[in-house]
Amino acid sequence: MHIKALAEEPSCNVGLAESLPSFPAAITVATNTQSKAEWDDFAARCGASFRGSYRASRAWQLDHHLRCRVHYLSLHIELDGRSLKIAQAAVGVGRRRRVFAEGLQILPEYRYMWHDAMAALLAHLGDGEYHYGGRWNLEPSRADDLASIAGVTPISTASATVHFIDFSQWKSWDSYLASVSSNAKRNAKRAEKEAGQLVVSQHRGRSTMADLYQLVRLRKKMHDRKQLNGKSLNFLFRFWLRTAALGDEVYTAVLQADGKAVAAYGGVTFGPFTYYMESGSLDGNMGMSWFLMLRMIREAYERAPKGRFFLGSYYDNSGITEDPGLRFFRDQCRSVSHSTSEVVFRYRRSDHAPVRTAVPANDRSASDRPAALAER
Repeated sequence: MHIKALAEEPSCNVGLAESLPSFPAAITVATNTQSKAEWDDFAARCGASFRGSYRASRAWQLDHHLRCRVHYLSLHIELDGRSLKIAQAAVGVGRRRRVFAEGLQILPEYRYMWHDAMAALLAHLGDGEYHYGGRWNLEPSRADDLASIAGVTPISTASATVHFIDFSQWKSWDSYLASVSSNAKRNAKRAEKEAGQLVVSQHRGRSTMADLYQLVRLRKKMHDRKQLNGKSLNFLFRFWLRTAALGDEVYTAVLQADGKAVAAYGGVTFGPFTYYMESGSLDGNMGMSWFLMLRMIREAYERAPKGRFFLGSYYDNSGITEDPGLRFFRDQCRSVSHSTSEVVFRYRRSDHAPVRTAVPANDRSASDRPAALAER
């Protein structure tokens, strides 16, 4: 997949102010007809996480909502006599609940239409209880936005925080590395000087199984050392499911010192984003875990210099975000945080309520409109 910075993404052949839609513009919802690759490409352009990919939503269904059937839906507007796709959503529909596989994926230049798109989507899906959002989601909390849609009654909201390195804050890899904690860099340098011959081997997709033994072994050693509760069988299942779903987007790396495995890493790539999922290392590894981590961060930067390297996401009431070791690690990497949420709500459409369309541009504040419209 060709990687671009989010701010530089093409606007689906809509780049000029004259090409933006006239208002009001009706939003229609239909079953997706694009290929899996086209779905994933669109998701990446919308800034969705790896959980918004086509195959990941299937795996998510098997892992969390086995009785749900996933519906892949596309949202369109009419522009110059043709249908233009502006958003998409994967929704698991079950007997008791309808669950979004993350959220509504909408192109950046049409995010001001989120309210209207969501209202149209709910009208299409019908009455029921819904679960919206995910802890990797880079949308803001949608609790208030959902509550403002006619027919929506909020039930509960679970806040979450996503932590990531935003590469766009630095002009080059060297400028980023200069900002990293001196302690982290010193540890990595120590590994180069004292640990013997260092070799990093990497695998993607199914071939990651070659690294699985070392990843499990070193992960367990690290968890035991830090007194963390990490169940190996649960990890094995999720790693297998993730690899089966995401294929070559899953990758592993093992660092060997004089032929001995001393540190391991597992991650995911999707669009301009890279996700650090797990790692492990031997006791007293002389900075080799930092050597491997900085190597992985650099590769992520070189793949997408305006992308992001995700260090974790946590529910705010879990207590994990308060762990001093994790907080110190994120600080050393110069990460930033983003607040999002998962919202459970009921929706009931009035028998006489029309399907909402976009509000005319002159009824919205300039801050809610894309720059091309605000400048008109």
